[in-house]
Amino acid sequence: MNLRDLNFTVTVLIAAIFAGCSETGVASKVDAHTDHAAEHDHEAVNETPISESDHAIIDSEHAHGSTENEGVAIRSVEAHSHGDAELAVVLENGDVTIELDSPIYNILGFEHAPETEAQKAATQQAQLQLKNGDALFTFNAQAKCTALPINSDVILFDAVTLEGPHDDHEANTHDTSTHSDVILTYEFVCQDPRLLETVNINLFEFFDELSEIEANYLGPSVQRQVTLTRNNLQMDITQ
Repeated sequence: MNLRDLNFTVTVLIAAIFAGCSETGVASKVDAHTDHAAEHDHEAVNETPISESDHAIIDSEHAHGSTENEGVAIRSVEAHSHGDAELAVVLENGDVTIELDSPIYNILGFEHAPETEAQKAATQQAQLQLKNGDALFTFNAQAKCTALPINSDVILFDAVTLEGPHDDHEANTHDTSTHSDVILTYEFVCQDPRLLETVNINLFEFFDELSEIEANYLGPSVQRQVTLTRNNLQMDITQ
């Protein structure tokens, strides 16, 4: 082999070695980059913070679901405690607003759409009772408070359900796995709000399954929280 051929052979071998090294290096870098990108994407997904308000939106829109009826809001929730309810009492500019939030079980003793005639009658009676704010909440007489009328009907279930199913299939199309809350707002006008001292929560008198109410009061200069029971119906709303 002459010198020219030897130089050519060495050049080819060196080129082959560098080519092999380059391919290995590129492949390693590509693999490493791919792994890093995948890891970065995974971390980006897992590390995205979800605030409490975001959780609330997710729960209410996707897990719970909600429907609006005239005069009453009914929302389905994954977990609530039968017997317990919440109440908010707000005094502002002489007017009192009361919001009731209770599992529908506390009102009727069941949560599904009424099936028997007795359940339908109980539902209709409860709807009438829930509309009567003056009976459910009574203030000390000196303040002379009266409930503003609820312009629309309180509807716990649709009219078709209460009137009766059109066929056997419709009678059985309810989801017993969901829990429903009823939310109602009552408004009162007091002729002399300066004399407001107490409000009696008479819900226990009308709804047997109700056992405890967590009540919050917000006035112009004071806030209070109290647990109401059948043996403790009265809430202090003095300023």
